[in-house]
Amino acid sequence: MYSPKYPRNYFEKRAFNKNQKVIHLNVQASLNTPSKINLFLKVLGKRTDGYHNLDTIFLPLKDLCDIITLNAKNGNEILISCSNSEIPCDARNLCYKAAKLYMEKASLKASLKISIEKNIPITAGMGGGSSDAAATLLLLQKLFSALKPEELSEIALKVGADVPFFLNPKPSAGGGIGEILAPVNVILDFTVVICAPLFPVSAAWAYKNIVTPGICENLCIETLIKYINDGNYVQILPFIKNDLAVSLYNKFPFLESIKSDLISFGLDASEITGSGPTLFGITKDKKTASKTILKMKNKYGPSVYLTQSSILKTPYEIKYA
Repeated sequence: MYSPKYPRNYFEKRAFNKNQKVIHLNVQASLNTPSKINLFLKVLGKRTDGYHNLDTIFLPLKDLCDIITLNAKNGNEILISCSNSEIPCDARNLCYKAAKLYMEKASLKASLKISIEKNIPITAGMGGGSSDAAATLLLLQKLFSALKPEELSEIALKVGADVPFFLNPKPSAGGGIGEILAPVNVILDFTVVICAPLFPVSAAWAYKNIVTPGICENLCIETLIKYINDGNYVQILPFIKNDLAVSLYNKFPFLESIKSDLISFGLDASEITGSGPTLFGITKDKKTASKTILKMKNKYGPSVYLTQSSILKTPYEIKYA
């Protein structure tokens, strides 16, 4: 497969004047944008800026992705389109915000059309909007190479706390508000079952109503990282917890019923990811995952979205039209 650093005729399609303004451009590229789960999420406390410090384990999912397509031509506008009508396509959109910040930082002008093929559940704690924004930055950087890596990371953090992770979506330990990242070596192969109730939960609400002390208070992320690096599946299971979950279970008992069913139907552990309301469960047996999904569909019908995925260990590559 033809996979160069730049697309065919790249330098014939792209030129700058001395002020780094794009004067001729006609390129289209796309990128799969993975979702994520938080295998472990411990809230350490609230910061003076209103955010919360965390210890978390990010796991990107290989089989549940959006697709971002960027078309860049000469001009000066940012246009967003999305397959899901519930997603705003104006300045509220994280892809729009990411593109605007990138072009301003790089002192560039172009007509950017950003298309979002939406598959990741929205407002669900799976990072869909953050992943899409990160993909927008990666596509722009691949096209223009106008910013240093640290500048790209700074923009990502301005867009959202989870966006820096999706710039290089590999299994990672996250600190700070999620932007301080260190890779973890996931040598285990296991299947993740996703069960997403079809209603949103505000991340702001989840953090505002956190129950303290948290259920992760006596759990140490360094110990969990060791178990992950060692491939010790059984020892990992007790760490699958989320400090944000308790308030969600209190407000939405339906979620605790889902968790109980995911486990009773055969999964080894289950928890809410991020600020919810999506739940995940894990198993080393793909047949068990498939059977669990069938049982959940029979019980909950169209009130939940169900799928399964493996862990993404190598980020997707950009494709050119």
